[in-house]
Amino acid sequence: MTGGLTEWISHVLYIGASMTSELLTKQFNLDNWITSNSQDMIGWRTLEITHIVTYGFISAIGAIEWLFLSFVMVLIHISVKRWRRNVDTTTFGACWNALGLFIALMCILEFVAEVLRLDGFKTFGQIAFWYSGVNRLLLIPTWLILLGLRLPYAGVKLNQQAHMRDQVEPLTGGD
Repeated sequence: MTGGLTEWISHVLYIGASMTSELLTKQFNLDNWITSNSQDMIGWRTLEITHIVTYGFISAIGAIEWLFLSFVMVLIHISVKRWRRNVDTTTFGACWNALGLFIALMCILEFVAEVLRLDGFKTFGQIAFWYSGVNRLLLIPTWLILLGLRLPYAGVKLNQQAHMRDQVEPLTGGD
């Protein structure tokens, strides 16, 4: 949810900057800034630089979100691996956990492709597009659906363990 919120905020900022740029082009003289007849075009150059900086800012936020998502997916993978070792091997499947690790790898590759795309490599724009599409439309929804199907079983297993602890404590509490 935090990733979605930052994405929303960055796009709102970008839309605001675009609307302001449009307002500037209509209401200000961007052709002549030094003298009235200079045709120096400094205003247009400044507006273009502002647009490049704003677009770079939004793109950097998008790339960093992929890096954070990969970090979260790795942490979930480690947590589920410990759950499978210490609690139960049937609640969360090894394939589902491996899918999460694969998504983390894809997120890192997406981050690298986004950064290289920002650096001017046009080929990585297409690569970033396909990585993003596969992640957003196929892998992450599949992972979330499988998680949603397994969470009730994890809740039951966790409640069983808590119930067992509650029954054992009164027996050992009198010693």
